Amino acid sequence: MLWDIGNKKSVQGVITGELLPLTNNDIVVNQNGIDFIVNIETDNMKIKHSPSVAMHDPFLSPYSPTVFINDIGLNHVCILNKFPIVVPHLLICAKDYIPQTSPLILSDFKAWVEGISDSGVLGFFNSGAIAGSSQMHRHMQLIRTSLPLESAILKRPATFQTRVVTT
Repeated sequence: MLWDIGNKKSVQGVITGELLPLTNNDIVVNQNGIDFIVNIETDNMKIKHSPSVAMHDPFLSPYSPTVFINDIGLNHVCILNKFPIVVPHLLICAKDYIPQTSPLILSDFKAWVEGISDSGVLGFFNSGAIAGSSQMHRHMQLIRTSLPLESAILKRPATFQTRVVTT
């Protein structure tokens, strides 16, 4: 249901200019047998990082009818990302301000899962500016995509080293 509404509202939002996609003309680059999707940045990135946009918390109500999708329980809302990476780009946001850098809690995960309707949905969370978050109000993100690295991850041994650190 969230995706059906998101698809319809995204088309309208792009047409009216209320949604400002950050990328277009995605290209696929193959490196060592692995396909990577490369996004070509648009001028909308300058708008996203302008002081007038950065100082406004878009995740507090009232929500624009163009971006509002649905309430999710008592504490979360699903809205469209005004600056989508891909269209549609859903956000699951805390209704009240919670810092993006604070740990996710069970109710966040329960709300987030509402948007993961099939294996083509990718969820991600940027925990603060150092991780790429431009808004400091708690939000989890959802996009539809095919994961270009999935087959490489499943078929090849890891080409990097990992270790477990305990404190």
